[in-house]
Amino acid sequence: MRRLRANLEVIHANGYVLREPHHVNTAHFVHAAWLRSPVRRAELKPGMRATYQALYSLLNSRWERLAFGRAQFTVAVSSKVRQELLEAGIPAQRVGLIPNGVDLQEFHPGPGDRAALGFAGADPVALFVGGIRTAHKNLDTLLHALVRCRALRLAVVGRVEGSPFPAMARRLGLEGRVAFLGFRRDVAALMRAADLFVCPSRYETFALVVLEAMASGLPVITTRTVGAADLVSPANGVVLPDPNDASALAQVLARLAASAPLRIQMGLEARRVAESLGWARMASAYLALYEELSVRSPGGAGPAAVPAPGSRSARAQGA
Repeated sequence: MRRLRANLEVIHANGYVLREPHHVNTAHFVHAAWLRSPVRRAELKPGMRATYQALYSLLNSRWERLAFGRAQFTVAVSSKVRQELLEAGIPAQRVGLIPNGVDLQEFHPGPGDRAALGFAGADPVALFVGGIRTAHKNLDTLLHALVRCRALRLAVVGRVEGSPFPAMARRLGLEGRVAFLGFRRDVAALMRAADLFVCPSRYETFALVVLEAMASGLPVITTRTVGAADLVSPANGVVLPDPNDASALAQVLARLAASAPLRIQMGLEARRVAESLGWARMASAYLALYEELSVRSPGGAGPAAVPAPGSRSARAQGA
């Protein structure tokens, strides 16, 4: 990068990968916040792996502080990440917000193959997509909620090997109501076949899968601990305040399971929101930011100024 920088008008890094001076850094994850998170601590069991994970997060938090400190401007992918950057000491005037985009051609509403979800019949089916080998994504609370909502079935996408949740589903008496589909590459098709999407993760800086579900025309149930919850409103889904409240989750599941018209109405609004967050819109926001940061000092040392609040790029950050 030292050799190339004189020939580059904009250098864009992602996270802590670059400690040389650069123009833009996109923060998808803040290790300093994860290091303090009770979710991280709850997942660690005493032993060598816990020691490794603690050291890994500590080193990453230091590296990212160096990287963000050398960037002229840091872009957060959600308001959650932006707040975590501020708490990590990055000056507010050097932090903006551009949400992640979604592929509106791959993820779109339409008829789907219900059999692909593992169920026959007309009962509504909720879809969960994520890692299921730890409690991070909070499938345990969803399974407990499903016990109280007998009108709904659940399809789970995630690698089953080493997961404790198939056994938990059996203990809870959910055989026949939960289908573990394993790791899948046809998530877009599965979303078109489902009736609603559930992302109750205990910690998520964004969760692109929420935006993909919205683009697929699905109402979304999520929690305030998910960064993409900023995109969910009462018109297109539900944001629960407590990811561990199985009773509240069960009530919301039951309400959506009981009303196909409500699901359709929410799904239409979800797609409308997603259409304003396609990859083209995200690219345009970054291009506007690049234009303002591309005024280089002599020798290509970097931009002469950071976008001020109210400027074109500052407005683009809210796109």
